[in-house]
Amino acid sequence: MTPDLFGERPKTRRRVMMHAADAGHAPALMPGWRTAKGGLFECSRCGHSTGWLFDMQDSEVRRGIPCPICNQEG
Repeated sequence: MTPDLFGERPKTRRRVMMHAADAGHAPALMPGWRTAKGGLFECSRCGHSTGWLFDMQDSEVRRGIPCPICNQEG
């Protein structure tokens, strides 16, 4: 058994992610946007929906975004 050089690390809670229920393109690019791609995100745990979010890369849409309701401290 190797000694622990940094001490015991506290466990962190897993982030609850919202995943895309639908994905698509905005009608037009807005000033400052990199892309018109986006998605409609919903949390499968609490049911929270963000509405349409745009200016996202394909990998961001596939990965999802953290749920603001489920990931609140407290």
